[in-house]
Amino acid sequence: MKYIGKVLMMLLLILGVSGCQSSRAYEAKQPPMSDQLAEAVNEDAENTEGELEIYFLDTGNSDCIFINAEQKVLIDAGDNDDESMIVDFLKALKIEKIDYLVNTHPDADHAGGLDAVIENFAIGTVFISNGSAESKTYRDFVNAAVDRGLSPSVPLADKLFYLQPEMFMRFYNTEAKGSGNEVSLIVELVYKQQRFLFMGDAEKAQELAVLDQLDDVDLVKIGHHGSRTSTSQELLERIKPEIAVILCGKNNSYGHPHQEVLDRLTAYGIEVYRTDLQGTLHVHSDGVNLSIEAMAESDKLSNDKDTSATEEAEYYIGNLNSKKFHLAECNSLPAEKNQIIFDSYEDAVNQGYTPCKVCNP
Repeated sequence: MKYIGKVLMMLLLILGVSGCQSSRAYEAKQPPMSDQLAEAVNEDAENTEGELEIYFLDTGNSDCIFINAEQKVLIDAGDNDDESMIVDFLKALKIEKIDYLVNTHPDADHAGGLDAVIENFAIGTVFISNGSAESKTYRDFVNAAVDRGLSPSVPLADKLFYLQPEMFMRFYNTEAKGSGNEVSLIVELVYKQQRFLFMGDAEKAQELAVLDQLDDVDLVKIGHHGSRTSTSQELLERIKPEIAVILCGKNNSYGHPHQEVLDRLTAYGIEVYRTDLQGTLHVHSDGVNLSIEAMAESDKLSNDKDTSATEEAEYYIGNLNSKKFHLAECNSLPAEKNQIIFDSYEDAVNQGYTPCKVCNP
């Protein structure tokens, strides 16, 4: 692990301005999880030994991703008013320690709940991006870390951090200059035959800077909530993901995800999952196969679906890439060139396809 001079200077300046505050009592700023989501989380509390669980929390137009393996990783912690939801979620999973707490960059919608996480769980290593920030949100995070005797640092770009046998993560864009999205860490998780890429708020310039270091991935967390400034054609051609996850808030004022990005993903036949439509998302992987599902029902799904209908759909649409099949009105349909039509549920299953966990055909 290395300490970059610029980062240390920034931390010292922050502490010099704000002083070391005593650890504050945890205050719930947001209603607790819904009973339905809490029940779903409790069912997942006992992690299957040797396997991987990834949770994309629905914290609105902010990022919070929890990786549940032998070593636990939290990538970002939403906005300031997401603290209670994140802490409650982790406690429902019976988490006691976060082995790696990662802040991709200092923006408030990624760093907001970090202080509450530090104050409510044992913490191993804290990773931050290169760069500087002077916001109160970031000062609260740094003060909480220092109060617990933690030393936030920038991860080495060429180091592998093992979470368990055959599973490691590594970081890109660690030596970027600037501020905000320019310095956003990019995190790659490798588990046996599968790769996952978490883009933080990295934009096109950062994507191009690390492009030659990237390989094909199975799943990508889209950068900057689906903003048109991220997810370039060059990136998609390089990493060739089968699944894309977008973390964004319902009816957010930024218009995320932008239509240009959605069109780009559709053109490449990539299955898209969105927290504004499907809520908190849960990924399970054994290193060879993965599944993704929404953890709680949501009224955010397509209003075109007749929820009162009980008879079997007339046809189903399969994805030639992911081998999943969907209802015709599903929000996660593949591009037309990657579709196959099945006359019945049984026909799809008999041909080796599995039902989509979003539309539940």
